[in-house]
Amino acid sequence: MPLTRVEKNDNLQAWFRKMAKSIESLDFQDWTSAGRQTNQIMTALDEVQQFHEL
Repeated sequence: MPLTRVEKNDNLQAWFRKMAKSIESLDFQDWTSAGRQTNQIMTALDEVQQFHEL
């Protein structure tokens, strides 16, 4: 679906901003923690994609 036909969703935009901050704050000095957080972020993105049919 073209983005021009997607209705604006302020809550979803805020959620993506929060996810972006989480990604920016990943500390790759601690590989175990960063890997775990990366997996959690990827799972959350998959769930949002399915739920909102993006």
